[in-house]
Amino acid sequence: MTAVTSLDISALKDGDVAGLCVWNKPYSYIGISKQEGKQYLVWTDNGQNIKKSEINIDKNIYFRVTGDNSSIARFEYSRDEKNWFRY
Repeated sequence: MTAVTSLDISALKDGDVAGLCVWNKPYSYIGISKQEGKQYLVWTDNGQNIKKSEINIDKNIYFRVTGDNSSIARFEYSRDEKNWFRY
């Protein structure tokens, strides 16, 4: 399974979160949040923030998730949909 999405984040306001989620047991997602005027790349697993790092994106960010028959999903992000980075 592979899913890819593109998000225009130019209108994010403080407190907003947008991203790509996998519903499973446990659920997890990769996304971008805005807090106090800063953007953060976040990975959440079963409701707990696992990783959070500041990132600067002007407009678009791409998220990709891949998985197989196991309950493991691999999340990646890209600024240009060509170069992917595992998160």
